[in-house]
Amino acid sequence: MQQREDVPPANVPFWRTVWAQRLRYRDRVLAELALALPPTVVVLVAFLATSALIKHPILFGSLASSAFLIYRAPGHRMNRVRVMLSAQLLGWAFGIGSALIFGPGYLAGALAMVATIIVVISLDVVHPPSVATALGFSLFGPTGTLVASFVIAVSIIAALALLQKVAILLLARVESHLGPRGEDFG
Repeated sequence: MQQREDVPPANVPFWRTVWAQRLRYRDRVLAELALALPPTVVVLVAFLATSALIKHPILFGSLASSAFLIYRAPGHRMNRVRVMLSAQLLGWAFGIGSALIFGPGYLAGALAMVATIIVVISLDVVHPPSVATALGFSLFGPTGTLVASFVIAVSIIAALALLQKVAILLLARVESHLGPRGEDFG
């Protein structure tokens, strides 16, 4: 008969299993916080660095959403650099394009959103925050010059790509210490 995983062995004192559970919980919480720190830093640094350049913080919704997705599932297909880069650039292009054609506003936002969704699905580069990028650029249009908004979009994507690499390294380190299911091996 096999021992159930959630029941401690009979020869282990009760106090020892309670402390072990508390330590595993604390380690899981610390691991989650360690994984959440890089995206938080990236979003805050990007927000502070570009707040002087752009006056529309709605664009940070896309950045924060991408950062959270990377934190929560760094190895997921939608968080690969190629997928993020393609989808965010498509969102930027459709957002700017619709704002230039129809003028900034709700019509441009709706058309940019629909176009982004159709194209990212068709090209198999689905990264949902790219829709927020399209909406952000289409609702307010190009602020300053098109080049500046493009540089902002690309720098956000570069920061997210770096964040993805950091998150994957942190996740590997945490799993090597805790194991894939949170058991403490060390």
